[in-house]
Amino acid sequence: MTQPPEQHRPPSAQPWYDHAQAPAPVVENPYTLGARRQQPPPPPRGGFLRSRLAAAIGGFVAALLVVGAGAGVYALNSGTDTPDNAVAKPTPGTGSSASPGASAGTGKRPDVNAGRKPGEAAAWAAWSQTDLPRGNHLLHDLWFVGDLVVQAAYKEVVAYKVADGSEVWSVPLPAKVCDTPVNPTPDGKVVVAYANANGDSGVKCNQLQMIDLKSGKTGWHRVLPDSPGSTIITHLAISGDTLLAGAGMSASAFQVTDGRQLFTTGKDNPGACYPHDVAGGAKLLQIDWCALSSDHPYGQIKELDPRTGKVKWRYRPQGDWKVGKVLSVEPLVVTETLSKNVLTWRAVALNANGTRRSVPDIAKYKFDHCGGAGDAGEGAQNCPGAAADATGLALSQGNKLAVFDLANGKLRWAVKADGRFAVAPLRVAGPSVIAYVAATPSKPGLTVEFGPKGGNPKKLLNHATPAQKVEYDMMASKMAYRDKRLIIAPSLLDGDDKVDKARMLSFAPGPS
Repeated sequence: MTQPPEQHRPPSAQPWYDHAQAPAPVVENPYTLGARRQQPPPPPRGGFLRSRLAAAIGGFVAALLVVGAGAGVYALNSGTDTPDNAVAKPTPGTGSSASPGASAGTGKRPDVNAGRKPGEAAAWAAWSQTDLPRGNHLLHDLWFVGDLVVQAAYKEVVAYKVADGSEVWSVPLPAKVCDTPVNPTPDGKVVVAYANANGDSGVKCNQLQMIDLKSGKTGWHRVLPDSPGSTIITHLAISGDTLLAGAGMSASAFQVTDGRQLFTTGKDNPGACYPHDVAGGAKLLQIDWCALSSDHPYGQIKELDPRTGKVKWRYRPQGDWKVGKVLSVEPLVVTETLSKNVLTWRAVALNANGTRRSVPDIAKYKFDHCGGAGDAGEGAQNCPGAAADATGLALSQGNKLAVFDLANGKLRWAVKADGRFAVAPLRVAGPSVIAYVAATPSKPGLTVEFGPKGGNPKKLLNHATPAQKVEYDMMASKMAYRDKRLIIAPSLLDGDDKVDKARMLSFAPGPS
């Protein structure tokens, strides 16, 4: 019998979660500091959309189905109410909406505003101007200062105007950037780590370079001191004017302003714990892995005074659990994994003094660690598919989104974007959640806002139709929503000259 068109199939009102489901699997960092343990290798990076290719085998439904907690089923169309042939004038002043000239091997780059319909968001795209070697190259954290958005990739740090995506400055570096902190200092300075170009004892991620994001001027440069263990992997975090760089079995703190070394942390005697990762922002945090050579390894997280390194508090999970990722610093929400079974994980909310606040009831809802993106050595704060505020934690997995109350850990509501590859939380603001709904091969994405009970989301941005292919090809992983503007970026840039993908894409309200 002939099947009806996909868009006409009746929607299912069944919840997507299964209360009998066991905890979802997690992939941990295969590198331990101080002792290499046998771990399953990480999957390829690809951000929160990495699993969407499998979903492409099926058809696509034309509505966004929303299953709220007792709120029923709703439909949200991705387009506008205007006729398909209605065309608005391109938004002036978008310097990167169309790239001049041709790209390497792929013809002229598309104008992401040409043919934009009334009611659709104005768009710009930024393209890499660097000739990259073959292979995949990691795109690092998005930083905002003044009217600029800045990002490191390969051997350079580049700043773009938030308003139109035009390049403002570029800082070349001698070797590939290997880590960046999630946030800069309050006055707009950052420190990046890059590899030693010609190290005698192998490649190390040990070169620190300070950059003023407002001007693009470089400041001090330091070589990270050698420490027990390995400096192949280095993680950076900034809190206030303090940079904490964790590598090997120690962590070193520097004053961002002038590069002066403040303190060093190493073995934490209670429990034979060593630095594993760092996190910054409102607090300076260090994650330790402990008793690695024993039969019962575990982990802890502690807050450090950013000037002295004094430990303010320690939180140690009960039993053989170790802290994995920091989903949010303020409020403090972390993930934990079993030391001997990294396929088991949970989220834990902590109070300001490091005591346990709640354990969100996520095990029933089929969520993978970090939205299924895995972990291939990025820092503790690089965990896509999560957002939190003082009262709630939002998690996403593919096209599913759920919000948990941090006071008691209970589910508030859950939604499913039927016919969409992925939906990801951008911001939790009291009872509301702002989320990104990814583009499909035939539809542009959306930026939406869910209310206190999920329900029918409000459309904040209808992403521009001319940018649909660019957005879909991007498989966004880095995301930021600021001043009613969405900026997204992929996890990787491909160095193949025959592949030309935007490194950044933005949508904002535009004239109709």
